[in-house]
Amino acid sequence: MYAIVDIKGFQYKLEKGERLHVPRYDVEVGEKISIPDVLLVADGDAVSVGTPFVEGAVVKATVAAHDKDKKIIVFKKKRRNDYSVKRGHRQEYTEIVIDDIRIVKPRKAKKTAVKTDAPVEKQAEEPLAVQVQEEPLAVQAQEEPLAIQAQEEPLAIQAQEEPLAVQAQEEPVAQPAGEKRTRSTKSQPAKRKKVHDDNTVEGSQNE
Repeated sequence: MYAIVDIKGFQYKLEKGERLHVPRYDVEVGEKISIPDVLLVADGDAVSVGTPFVEGAVVKATVAAHDKDKKIIVFKKKRRNDYSVKRGHRQEYTEIVIDDIRIVKPRKAKKTAVKTDAPVEKQAEEPLAVQVQEEPLAVQAQEEPLAIQAQEEPLAIQAQEEPLAVQAQEEPVAQPAGEKRTRSTKSQPAKRKKVHDDNTVEGSQNE
């Protein structure tokens, strides 16, 4: 009997009692682990293939040791550039021992029919009585016309146009006694003297 499992992205073919190096597990030595990602289980001619995993299949294993693998050399070089790098690396791993490979099928719950002597009478379903009555709402808010008491009254125009009383009267200036009243030359225009040309005077004499 063997199984093919998936452990941290790597696929391994396992058999009972086999020792195997797998990527490192962060568990102590001596502890037991279970591997649920079983892709295939073969027992003689019976082969179970999972889609992608076999339902109920599990692999039990025990951690035997933690160690490092052999050193590998990583060397890089670029010619005519004076570039060369040499590095070493040791990959850590965990050694496990396969204890068991099993397929546990889930048990189906049996349906038990309850037998009764008297047949169960089905009660007729009665419709629910709906007593919700729709009542119209009593609208008591009455629309009343607003009493408009503001009356437009014509403005009393009391400003009366009255003619301006002209009280400034020209009064003669009282002159003192003994002085003669002189007329102002500015008020009377100057009389123009008629000037006759000599030509007009001679013409009139000849006639």
